[in-house]
Amino acid sequence: MPTPRVPLQGSSRDPLTNAEVLGPVDPTTPIEVTLVLRRRGALTEEALQGTMTPDELAAQVGAAPADVALVTEAVTAVGAHVDDVDLPSRRVRVTGSAAPLQNLFGTSLDRARVTDGPDAGREIRHRTGELSVPTALDGVVTAVLGLDDRPQALARFEVTAAAAGATSYTPVQLASIYSMPPTADGSGQTVAIIELGGGFAQSDLDTYFSGLHLTSPTVTAVGWTARRTYQDRTRKAPTGRSCSTSRSSARSPPRLTSSSTSPRTPTPASLTRSAPPRTPLQPQPP
Repeated sequence: MPTPRVPLQGSSRDPLTNAEVLGPVDPTTPIEVTLVLRRRGALTEEALQGTMTPDELAAQVGAAPADVALVTEAVTAVGAHVDDVDLPSRRVRVTGSAAPLQNLFGTSLDRARVTDGPDAGREIRHRTGELSVPTALDGVVTAVLGLDDRPQALARFEVTAAAAGATSYTPVQLASIYSMPPTADGSGQTVAIIELGGGFAQSDLDTYFSGLHLTSPTVTAVGWTARRTYQDRTRKAPTGRSCSTSRSSARSPPRLTSSSTSPRTPTPASLTRSAPPRTPLQPQPP
């Protein structure tokens, strides 16, 4: 008897208009997905205004261990695996072959090739319609990320006049332009920036900051899902990364901890990353 199922709200996908469907995904293809679970408690305005440690976040608005147990039972029942659980961000990382994951989430995956745009020629996984979950997970799972890895973001470049492009500013110069206090170094501050592409090489950082007579920041790359953050720009880097900085200043470089998300899935607001500069900034003069 089929397992009773319910639709997963917000999971519907339209067909891609700029892709050629090549056929079904091989059932044995390994796939990694991220499940986002419901909060164990309401996110209050008071909580948003204050600060919490990861443990406090998990206890107040993180995923409930009982919900994680339900998800683990459903995942293992189809032959997939729970590889990682993060209670504060409510994420459960699951790996398995295509066949059981398609069955678990009530969908069919196709191989497709993007036909135009910056991703032209790239082969992706593609699905249409709405996902579903077993009734035991109704309301427990709020998002399934990574089954369909179609492009999610598009760079929108603007062409400027040659004269404007010839003018650039270093962080030290920007600090002076915006009258930042000479003693400000960003200690105790955190800046979150979502980066949708690129990568970095430590040698680039060392060269750039040594030219400004500043200490180069320490960057630690941490994989967030199957797509990894690469510290070697000669290798293909993912297109959806985030990073958190513990210090930020135009004069003093931050310490960076980087994490990479799937390039085709949104980044939760609780995860952050910043890309280090390679070339001087080119803003318009104030």
